[in-house]
Amino acid sequence: MGFIKNTILLSLGLMNVSKEKAKSIYEELLKEGEKKKEESDFLKKNWERIEHLEDNICEIPKLITKKVFIETTNIIDAFKKRLKDIKET
Repeated sequence: MGFIKNTILLSLGLMNVSKEKAKSIYEELLKEGEKKKEESDFLKKNWERIEHLEDNICEIPKLITKKVFIETTNIIDAFKKRLKDIKET
């Protein structure tokens, strides 16, 4: 096989191995974090507040999108009304 083909295959293999290792490390760190969470009085007491905070943070983009959509719709409606008024005069 040629150099370019080998380089491509080597890169693909490296990406696959790296992806698998990264996933394995990620899962292991989550397990360790769960253990540590159970050992921490602070986290035990405040975990529900942390989850609520996460929910609120995830909700913010939805609220912003909704507000922007409503405002944009209002602007478009006002623009259409203004065009209609101009046509009628």
